[in-house]
Amino acid sequence: MTFDLDGLRELINNKIAPLLSPVVFIPAERAGIMRTYKQLLRLHLETSWSFVPPSLRQKVVELLGSKVRLPGLVRMLLDEILSIERFTLEERQRSDVGGALEVLEEEVLRGRLEMGEDLSVKYHEAAAENPIDLINASSMVSEVSAIYLLSGMLRRGGWLIIEEPEAHVHPRGQMGLARFMARLVRLGVNVVATTHSDLIALKLAQMVGLAKLSPEQRRSLGYREDEYLQKDELALYFFEPTESGSVTRKVEVSETGEVEDLPTYSRVTEEMYGEAVKLLELHGKIPKLP
Repeated sequence: MTFDLDGLRELINNKIAPLLSPVVFIPAERAGIMRTYKQLLRLHLETSWSFVPPSLRQKVVELLGSKVRLPGLVRMLLDEILSIERFTLEERQRSDVGGALEVLEEEVLRGRLEMGEDLSVKYHEAAAENPIDLINASSMVSEVSAIYLLSGMLRRGGWLIIEEPEAHVHPRGQMGLARFMARLVRLGVNVVATTHSDLIALKLAQMVGLAKLSPEQRRSLGYREDEYLQKDELALYFFEPTESGSVTRKVEVSETGEVEDLPTYSRVTEEMYGEAVKLLELHGKIPKLP
């Protein structure tokens, strides 16, 4: 009996996959997972009972111990990585969300990433002649690598759910991440993100302000002609701590991209500035203010 694996793969990719709406969930603390994911994959396969025949379970227990088990979110991320198979330049060019990946490449990574059939991940820096292994790349590249590779699986109608996309990313890169998420929305992908970054929230609000401009005006500001968010395409919510837990409050965004009231980390900066002024007063560097 012969089995046409290539034919089945083509059937799934070309006929079945377009009818599905994939959900990609990317947890926080990605850098450590991505740097050691090969070792974690081996442990995951050895300790996930769904992959181990019952006759071999006892041997695995004797070898690794019954308590060896990866945290649930780590196993979930590894399962998603296993589903990629590979992501080379060829897959990148065929991706339905290539326009969004382009934003990540130009505004955040300054290069691109590839995953080979041997599951090796390499970073191709734009100005470098040769790629480098992910384990030797910066923590920012490692952190964003999971976002880049897994987002390549997305299609129109799919969902990207991501925790703390700003981790290990420079403030300017965080603005690039906001543009990446807005670009995904333009391509028909639903995006849900949790963040501690007021920069990402404010940048997404600015993307709403671009919607009423002409393509030429957007281009004059350094954006792509079709880079914007409609007002009803963005919903910002602030989780405010209370004595009994926390409450969720919607943050209003105007059509011009203004945020009415966003309790942000800028308040911490303002507090530090106020303390700096008081220190300068006490040191006699500036006159004491009334």
